[in-house]
Amino acid sequence: MYVNGIRETIKRNMKFDNAKGYNIAVVVPVKPVGGPEQAISKLIRGLSLEGFHVKLIEPYGKTVLDRSLSSIRDAGILREFDVVIYMGSIPLPSYLLIHNHVKTILFVHGYVKDELLNAIKHGNLRMRIGAVLLLGLWSFFRVVDRIDLIICRHRTICEVNGIQENFVLLPEFVFPDEIEAFKELAKRLRKDSWERHNPSKVKMLTYVSYAISPKLLKPQHVEHIVKCVSRHVNRDIELTIINPRKGNKAIRLTENLVVRYLKPMPREVFYRYSLNSDLFIELSIDEELRNSSIEVALLGTPVAKITYPKYRDRLDYPEDIMIHAFSSRDLISEMIEYVNNIDHYRSHYSKKLQEFIGTHRTWDAVKKPLIDFLVM
Repeated sequence: MYVNGIRETIKRNMKFDNAKGYNIAVVVPVKPVGGPEQAISKLIRGLSLEGFHVKLIEPYGKTVLDRSLSSIRDAGILREFDVVIYMGSIPLPSYLLIHNHVKTILFVHGYVKDELLNAIKHGNLRMRIGAVLLLGLWSFFRVVDRIDLIICRHRTICEVNGIQENFVLLPEFVFPDEIEAFKELAKRLRKDSWERHNPSKVKMLTYVSYAISPKLLKPQHVEHIVKCVSRHVNRDIELTIINPRKGNKAIRLTENLVVRYLKPMPREVFYRYSLNSDLFIELSIDEELRNSSIEVALLGTPVAKITYPKYRDRLDYPEDIMIHAFSSRDLISEMIEYVNNIDHYRSHYSKKLQEFIGTHRTWDAVKKPLIDFLVM
C-alpha cells in the first residue's frame, strides 16, 4: 500500500512560486517505481507534515545522460529553494552549480558501487550503459565531495559507501495512519480470503529485490535454509519466492517442501500472500529491517531474519521481536522450533514486532536527526 505523496513536476521554464516558509526540492535521478517511489512519497509527506513546502522535481529524459543535462538546466530553479534533496543514491550534476547557494542533501539507499557493478555484469545493454554512467557520477561525487549532508537508512550503508561524516540515519518508517490502515486491510483480506488456512501446511514467503546486492540473501540461500528446516518437522512447507528474474514455476525439494517462484505482483495481491503466510523471510543480512518486512509485520505475519555477527552491535531492535539468528545454523534451529510450535509462537512474534514498529519505526520516532539539520 503506497502512501500518496506530493507529485508535482517542475518544468524548466516554470518559475518557483516563492511561497512563504522553508522550501525543499526533492530531485530524482530516474523515474521512480516500486520501493523508490514509495520512499520518495513518504519523505515528502513527512517533511510536509513538519510545515516545509516540498516539491518533487523530475528532470526530463529517458536516459541518465538526458536527465543529467536536464538537471543542469534546472540549476537556476533549484537555487531558489532552501534545501535540495537528491534521491536515488547519486546526485545529478546540478549539485555542483547550487552547493554555494542552498543546502544540499543526498539520500543513499543501498550498497551503491556493488549494485551498479552487478547491473553492469548482469543487466541488458541499456541497463549496462546506464549503470556505467551512474558509476561515473558516483565516483566523481565521491572525489568532489560538495554535498552538505548524506541520509543513510542505517550505519552499514554509510560504512560500505565510504561515508564517514556529515550523515544522519533515517530507517524505513511508517505513519500512524498507515498502521491503522494495515490493520483494517488485514481485517478485510481475512474476510475476503480466497483460501482456507490448512493447519497441516506452513506457508513461508520472501520477496527478492530488483537490485543485486551483497547485503541480501539470494533465493538459493533461502531454499537451502528452508530445505534444512523441512527435514526436521512433520508438516508440509510451501515456500513462495517472489522474484523479478525468474518465471512462475514450482519445484519439490523434499518430500514435504514445495518451492514456488512467482513474478512481482500488484501490492494488494502481495498483501494477500503475506496475510496467508505463516512466516516472512527477510533477506537483508545487515542490521536493516526493510520496508517489505515492516508492511508484512503490520499485517500480522511474523518475520524471520539472519544478521551476520559483524552487524550485531548495530541492531536497534531486540532480537526477540522476530525469529532471529546470527548464523544460518542457528536460524534453521529457530525456524524448526517455530514451525513445531507455530500455534504458540505466531501470535507472540506478530504482536512483538508490531509493537516495535509502532514505537520505533514511525516518522515521529526517526525524524529528529534530519529535522535538526534542516532547521539549524
